[in-house]
Amino acid sequence: MTAPSEHMKVTNKNEASRKAVNTSIAQKKNYTVALLRIPAFLLDCVFVLSPLVVLGKLHSESGAYISQMPVGWIGFVYIPMAFFIYWACNLNLGKRIFRLVIVDAHSDKPATVWQLFKRSLLLSLVVPFNMAFLIPLFASKRQQSFHDMFASTRVIRKLPAS
Repeated sequence: MTAPSEHMKVTNKNEASRKAVNTSIAQKKNYTVALLRIPAFLLDCVFVLSPLVVLGKLHSESGAYISQMPVGWIGFVYIPMAFFIYWACNLNLGKRIFRLVIVDAHSDKPATVWQLFKRSLLLSLVVPFNMAFLIPLFASKRQQSFHDMFASTRVIRKLPAS
């Protein structure tokens, strides 16, 4: 009668080691997504902020200096609206290249327009001041940054269609 209980112990150990391996794989995948978000975000910034470069060039050619541009307007109106329109229209060049999507944090369904708006608003306010928004990206269980937590969103990697 001791043989079945020993078999159960071995089975439980095997099951526990399988769960540990699966958890480890899931964590690696999560960190992969977190690491891919950085270059995707940089590409998105280049795309979204490039009109500012053109505007600055046109502004300086007109005889005005770039320091005379309305910085408050750019920082608190253009940037949040540009990111919101960019995400709401699903342009996301950086995310598309790395096959990342913004989803609801609880249901994994596509993020709503309101979530995208809250996300872009907080992102535009946090990013210019410091890069501390990267800390929760790697510290949180779901690899969410501040703007993801505020908007109840997260970024996941799309699986290739099979």
